[in-house]
Amino acid sequence: MKKFCLFLALFLIIVILGIYIWKSLEVKGLEKRMEEQKIILTKRAQGLMESKTKDFLRLSVIPLCWAVQKEMVSGNLGLIDSYFIELVKEKNMKLILLSNMEGKILVSTDKSLEGKEVFSIIPMELMDLGSIKIEEDINENIRVVAPIFNLNQKIGILVIVYKKEKVSLEEKE
Repeated sequence: MKKFCLFLALFLIIVILGIYIWKSLEVKGLEKRMEEQKIILTKRAQGLMESKTKDFLRLSVIPLCWAVQKEMVSGNLGLIDSYFIELVKEKNMKLILLSNMEGKILVSTDKSLEGKEVFSIIPMELMDLGSIKIEEDINENIRVVAPIFNLNQKIGILVIVYKKEKVSLEEKE
């Protein structure tokens, strides 16, 4: 009888240990699947946010181009500078500049760039754009390049650099 009790106790310990290991492995597998789902959701959210940000920037730059065109034709670069200074105060807005068709930066929120070549900021081929172009720069910022037209003649290029927001599913404390 004593051997039977010892055998039963040993059997129960093995069963309990087996259940513990089984459940432990099951929990680890579940945690791994949850982490994979979190990564997938984060990537989807990041893509959606970037898409919406680009849409917002495209819609915002159109009336800004109209205002800049009006003031460029009037020769009022000071008012354009005021527009840019107010706009760059917005969250994630890094740089706004205006160049003429020769590539000289006329107005910039970074005053050290004024008078310099715009080609240090954008590739030369973007000067020939006929419509708004939105792309990522080498620093993973969103860069908007928009032509400024006076009737049918291009008179300048507007460049906006916007810092992308990163999506995180982590809770903020």
